[in-house]
Amino acid sequence: MRYSEYDSPNSPEGNGIRYLCYLLGYMVVLAVYKFVTKDLPPSILDMTFFFVASIGILYFITSRYNAEEKRYFSSYYEAPFLSHFWVTVGLFFLVTALRISIDYLQALKQMPMFTYQYNYQVNNSQQLFWFLVMSKGIILPLLQLYILVGFFFNYFFRYNDKKTAFIGILVSGLAFCLCNFCPSPIILALEVLIGMIIAWSYLYSQALWMPLIISLLNGILSIILM
Repeated sequence: MRYSEYDSPNSPEGNGIRYLCYLLGYMVVLAVYKFVTKDLPPSILDMTFFFVASIGILYFITSRYNAEEKRYFSSYYEAPFLSHFWVTVGLFFLVTALRISIDYLQALKQMPMFTYQYNYQVNNSQQLFWFLVMSKGIILPLLQLYILVGFFFNYFFRYNDKKTAFIGILVSGLAFCLCNFCPSPIILALEVLIGMIIAWSYLYSQALWMPLIISLLNGILSIILM
C-alpha cells in the first residue's frame, strides 16, 4: 500500500497509526499535568511548561482534524452554529443536572472525591483554582473531544446505521469515563452517561460545535462546583 493510501481515512492501518499518535499526544499532556500537580500549588514555571506543551499539542491535533475534515469528509449534513437551539439547551441543562448530582452526592459523603478535588481542598489557593479551570476545565476536555469523539468516529464508526452509532456512542462514553479516572461505580455510571451525551450530540449535529459546548460546560462545572 502506498503512503498516500495510508494517509487516507479509508485505510484501517493508517487510521490506527494516526489515532495512536493523537492518543500519545493526549497522554503526554496528561503526564505533564501529573508532573506539574505533583507539588501544589504549581509554580509559575510549572504552569507555563504545562500550557506551552498542551497548547502546542492541541494546536497540532486541531489542525490535523480540520485538514482531514476538509479533505476527506464532505458531510452530507452539518447543523449550522446555534441551530437546534432547544436541543442544545436541553443537553445543557441535562449535563448541568448530572454534574450537580455528582457534586451533591460528594458533599453528602456518599461518593469519594476526584483526586483534583482532594488536592484543591488540601492546597486551597486562587492560583491552583485558575490552573484547574484552564487545565481540567478547558484544555483536557478539548483534547478528549477530538480523541474520543472527532477522530474516534471518523476513523472507527463511520457507517451510517443505528447499530454502529449506538456501539460508537457506548464505547465513546466508556472511554470518556476511563479518561477521567472515576473513583466510584456511581460516578463511573454518571460519567459514562455524560460521555455518551457528548458523543450523541456529535452524531446528531454532524459538527463539533455542539459537543464542544457540552464538553466545556462539563469541564468548567466540574471545577467551579468542587
